[in-house]
Amino acid sequence: MHELGVVFNVIRRVEEVAAENDVTSVLSVSLRIGEVSTVIPEMLVDCWNWAVKRTEVLKEAKLEVERIPAVTFCEDCKQTYPTIPNGKICPHCGSAHTFLVQGNEFEIRDIVVADTEPGNENAGMDLPDVADAPAEAMADPPDMSVVTGGAEPDEETDDVEDGLPEMDEIPEEPLDDIPDIPDED
Repeated sequence: MHELGVVFNVIRRVEEVAAENDVTSVLSVSLRIGEVSTVIPEMLVDCWNWAVKRTEVLKEAKLEVERIPAVTFCEDCKQTYPTIPNGKICPHCGSAHTFLVQGNEFEIRDIVVADTEPGNENAGMDLPDVADAPAEAMADPPDMSVVTGGAEPDEETDDVEDGLPEMDEIPEEPLDDIPDIPDED
């Protein structure tokens, strides 16, 4: 179960951001997780509920998970389609020249904090925007990215680890090494 390791890394990243912003209590953390990112949201929430009890800053924090649907693009007919029910073969033209365009993301989307000033219970953390962390980075303990308040990442921000691909980059070559999923009869 790698969800526990993922939770530990999210907690570590949120604690770092909280410390940088002099925050003593986080109320909730929102994640965006791709449908084919290999992270199971229900297991992630269970691990979160266990792990945050062992922290000071996130002790009462709730975890909210938004699921991002997996979408595949066909290079032959130039159409997109839902990945899960169709796999690698395009349902429009039958081509295998396809690649995943969304659904493998893993992002810390929002961090909601308790304000230390009396009378302002619903304050949010003012954080820098950074690009998304791809799910592939989960194999090695990731430096989780933080995207706040639904804002788009700022192109001038250099807070992303070098070597991570931009999520809006589409590979030029199809992913030919992904096997077709046989139909079960």
